[in-house]
Amino acid sequence: MPRQDLLWKAIIEEYFLDLLDFFYAEYIPQIDVSKGFEFLDQELTQLYADSAEENRRADKLVKMFLKDGTEQWLLVHIEVQGYQDANFARRMFTTYYRAVDKFNKPVEALVIYTDRPKKNHFSFYESKGLKTTLRYDFNSFEITSFTEEEYEAMDNPFAIIFQTALLGLKRNWKDEDLLQTKLLLFKKLLEKGYSKKKIRDLAAFIKVYVNFSNQEFSRKFDEIADVNPENSKNMGIIETIIYINREEGKEIGVEKTLLVTRLETLFKLLQMGIDIKTIADAEKLKEYFVQEFKALMTEKSLKKLTQQVNNFYDRLDIDTPKKEVQKQLITLFLPYQFSDKALASFFRVLPSTVKIIRASENKK
Repeated sequence: MPRQDLLWKAIIEEYFLDLLDFFYAEYIPQIDVSKGFEFLDQELTQLYADSAEENRRADKLVKMFLKDGTEQWLLVHIEVQGYQDANFARRMFTTYYRAVDKFNKPVEALVIYTDRPKKNHFSFYESKGLKTTLRYDFNSFEITSFTEEEYEAMDNPFAIIFQTALLGLKRNWKDEDLLQTKLLLFKKLLEKGYSKKKIRDLAAFIKVYVNFSNQEFSRKFDEIADVNPENSKNMGIIETIIYINREEGKEIGVEKTLLVTRLETLFKLLQMGIDIKTIADAEKLKEYFVQEFKALMTEKSLKKLTQQVNNFYDRLDIDTPKKEVQKQLITLFLPYQFSDKALASFFRVLPSTVKIIRASENKK
């Protein structure tokens, strides 16, 4: 079974309610969530018997109960990148009428296209005779429908999932760039405030959906989130793919990598010639900090600063108070001639706090 099919199957089953919220938010009040969801794998096999779909396991057929006591079946079909089928719309209709014929259950269908837009991305099937017309419409979605900014504004795990799937559309990734991009996604995931389990699951999806060419970079990702299947007791997607278990003290490694990655990303964006306002908006920084960073930081000085940050975190005790950590980090930045205002905005403290720290360092 293709690896990505397995990933989609697992993530849909584990976070089916979130998927409903993404695509059917207006119908959530009608669903009796307390009765749970039933995944009809056996029935799905019968619908696909003797067809090309029999070996496609990215699909999930789900039974859910409405508050009025009726059942609703939903077929979620994932078109994974690389599959080409000009007869896809007809096969979707075939699945529908087989469900009606075998189980007397009309099926709501959702198709998610994870590849680039193309002419074979159908949303309906139509057949015409002399005076007879049949048309079957089904819900379809292309992951390229939203921009990165639109996904980031969404508070739904599938926004992160679809952003991860977008990584698969780019070919010839350099491992260094792929690692940096995955870490940025991981950072956005942490900022969402999800439960620890959900963070582990989604981080695992980010890690394995697009592979590194050199597994050393996979190990670098592991260093941040402790990817270790033997240490985790969670099930669901975690049992399907390599999963993440962040132990006590690993947050230090996360903070270190996120700070270094942020600095390196900022420098890279400036080197690319992107204007300061665009960078500030994208990285959620003040324009004056980006302006000072551009004027003060060279490749050599950035390398020195990031090495100092790495060394600081490597020696840091996990019981060190957050305010003391922040103070020591600000101290590392002082020799590079940033203004109090700029450092205050970057570390999210008052300018007077930076001024006091600077005065204390000058007395030494």
